[in-house]
Amino acid sequence: MTRYRIYLLERGGRLIDSIELNCPDDETAINEMERYVTQAASLQLWNGRRLVGRTDSPDS
Repeated sequence: MTRYRIYLLERGGRLIDSIELNCPDDETAINEMERYVTQAASLQLWNGRRLVGRTDSPDS
């Protein structure tokens, strides 16, 4: 399993929270990240120093 971290950001980029995940691959981690899309203006998924994915809400 690979360790990932989701960062939940409000408008303007301020950190709201972070969530640690252990997933077998990037695709699974991205699917897990999408579960949190309604909880923040944008989300970032990181694996160490590597940005894996980013999601912005339509109204951000």
